[in-house]
Amino acid sequence: MGRKAQVTREKLIEAALMVLRERGGNHVTLEAVAAQAEVSKGGLLHHFPNKEALIAGIIRYLYGLFNARVERYYADDNDPVGRWSRAYIHASFDEFEVPLQALVGLFPYVDESDPLREIPQEDLRMWSARLAEDGIPHARATVIRLACDSFWTERALNVEGQAAPSDDVRTELLRLTRQGG
Repeated sequence: MGRKAQVTREKLIEAALMVLRERGGNHVTLEAVAAQAEVSKGGLLHHFPNKEALIAGIIRYLYGLFNARVERYYADDNDPVGRWSRAYIHASFDEFEVPLQALVGLFPYVDESDPLREIPQEDLRMWSARLAEDGIPHARATVIRLACDSFWTERALNVEGQAAPSDDVRTELLRLTRQGG
């Protein structure tokens, strides 16, 4: 894909995210996204031939942002034991550029579509493989991943009343990535 096509795809995804944030998941239509991006519906269909392709593009884009953040933390960590887990923790507890509510707004689409459901399953397989080879017990790495996923889900859903401040939770999870954790 050429640079211009990539820029247009990202513009369309950003427009879809804006519609999602401002109006909710039920309003993410091809027409609404095209209008938000100030392109014709035909222009949008050139990049995303249907709504499911657009939703898949949004999900992959959001996962790509998160994974790029994890990889930056991974690159800055010199301790090979627990390195992926620590990077996942830091990325999960960071403030995210895209409101997590946007991803939550896509859950109904994912629930209704096997091809869309395959995207998070593919991401989970990738993370399970990375964390299985992270040098800490696999069950511990899984607990860390599940705790991080729960943390960001609660943030995305605006759930109040965590039992402990997020910095304390992050510190405890990081401790679990160290030898003897």
